[in-house]
Amino acid sequence: MINKYYSFSIARGYLLILLLFFVPSNAFPLNYKGLDLKIKTTVAEMYDDNITFSKDDKEEDYITTLGLHLSTLYEGKKRMLSISGRADQRFNARFSDIKNSSESTSLNFRNYFTEYDRINLEYLFSHTYTPESFEEALDRVVARQEFFDHRVKFNYVRILSESFNVNLRYAYRLRKFSDELRPDQYNHRIGFTLNYKPSIEHTYFLTYAYSQNKFNDVFNTIRAGTKRYLTKSLYIDGQLGVDFTSSTQSFTLTDNDRSTLSAEVSLTDQIDEITSAQISYIQGQQFSSEDGNIANSWQINGQFSRQLLNRLNSTASIFYGINQFDDTEVKNTFLGGSFSLSYEFLDDLYGSLNYVYANFNSNEETVGYTRNTIQLALNKTF
Repeated sequence: MINKYYSFSIARGYLLILLLFFVPSNAFPLNYKGLDLKIKTTVAEMYDDNITFSKDDKEEDYITTLGLHLSTLYEGKKRMLSISGRADQRFNARFSDIKNSSESTSLNFRNYFTEYDRINLEYLFSHTYTPESFEEALDRVVARQEFFDHRVKFNYVRILSESFNVNLRYAYRLRKFSDELRPDQYNHRIGFTLNYKPSIEHTYFLTYAYSQNKFNDVFNTIRAGTKRYLTKSLYIDGQLGVDFTSSTQSFTLTDNDRSTLSAEVSLTDQIDEITSAQISYIQGQQFSSEDGNIANSWQINGQFSRQLLNRLNSTASIFYGINQFDDTEVKNTFLGGSFSLSYEFLDDLYGSLNYVYANFNSNEETVGYTRNTIQLALNKTF
């Protein structure tokens, strides 16, 4: 029975995208009045051994994905604007009633008022049914659920001298769920960073941020850090400080307040022209998307990439993270890993083979899953 559904899914996918894949690239007007327009289409086949994200009631399926990505870029003397949008339509072979398509949009605007002043405005939107990154998988306990995410970020940078500048920033995030039993959640974050760069190889910074959600939970973050090149290709970028909750929304700690170590450290090395590696560690407090509570979180993430042949590239990553809630004593852990190979057939046509492993565990007995996916994709750009 599965072969029948699977064959129909593949046929439907290829018929819808076949023409677009083989239309010559020069048939599209990709430049208009300074706008650089890019189009990418994708067709992919994936095997998922746990589409239900369940510990005990696993169901497997084959999924056809049709993807369309549009992006445009405008760059002037004093300003830049980039806009991109992506839509992935997925068709399950066995469980055709399951919805798992996704869409996303991003907008980035930068404007230089003078050589000393600039602003940057960013808006990100995504609509998904399943987590699309390891970090999101750790945050989303209910893994399969319709989820709308809006993010707005604003930065103002003022250069005070050749080696000193200040960065003021504001961020807003709104998370909406289709489930009426789960209320919408939002949070604000405002802060600043002072940067001192005495040389090209060395930067010092001091940062402060104030965060508050719709339930009036508050935490403050104070960090000091540095970015330093240890060699021409190896550098460390690190911040260390403290996050502390404040029920009074002030700096005065009470018996009900908590403080935790806050750290964000990464080590990056461009080993040679075809090999790069990075490992990062993040610890601190964050607002959970599940119930809005503050989670004490730490995560470690490693990435490695290497060009194996002239047109063949490989990438591997590993992720491990913990979210712990003092109020409920819930502790969630997530282990994930991925490996991909990509081959460039032509300048505008490449294929990829991707494998992802995910393991979610919790001290709540009913929560948790193990999931493996493998995907073969073909991408064409115009």
